[in-house]
Amino acid sequence: MTDRIGSCLRQGKTIIEAALDLLFPGATNCAGCGATLPASDKYICPSCRAAITPIAEPVCKRCNRPLAYPGFCELCRKRQRPFIRSWSAALYKGALRRCIHQFKYERAVYLSPFLASLIFTCLQTAKELPLEPLVVPVPLDRQRLRWRGFNQAEMLAEELARRCQWPLERNALRRFRITRPQADLNEVDRWSNVSGAFVAGKDLT
Repeated sequence: MTDRIGSCLRQGKTIIEAALDLLFPGATNCAGCGATLPASDKYICPSCRAAITPIAEPVCKRCNRPLAYPGFCELCRKRQRPFIRSWSAALYKGALRRCIHQFKYERAVYLSPFLASLIFTCLQTAKELPLEPLVVPVPLDRQRLRWRGFNQAEMLAEELARRCQWPLERNALRRFRITRPQADLNEVDRWSNVSGAFVAGKDLT
């Protein structure tokens, strides 16, 4: 096992990626469409990769929703948001949606570096980033963590912090109560679902 990790690192892989290769050796099929992967591809096929649509200007200056005009979207104009700014890497549809679904619900943790790379690429050109960024994963409740076996947000946070060279604070948030799965809810109910669900685990001011 030590020899294989050493071989992975000599090929330019990180320790995290090498460990994931050992524990979860990935797949021979595209995570987006199921087609057999070419030897040169590790996560998704070239067609599915090309189908991923990065979010580009113009977007809402607060929630990053794609717009046909510069400025704020209707929701951000009408409603006070509990955040100053958010960014999104790509449209949640098609191959990317299937990749995220496999990552979260089918334990395809080998996709973590690929998904983190999409976020990293987005942040390379993002405007108005904080002067001192801090990466904070959203905690799972214990029941869901036991069922899933891992916290997908923490895995992405670890990979993103490494790529961006930003500090990672795992315990900045604590889950105060169990919530329903967000995927089952509409946008309005999602805000209500997580309202008061988290508390600060430490002073970040």
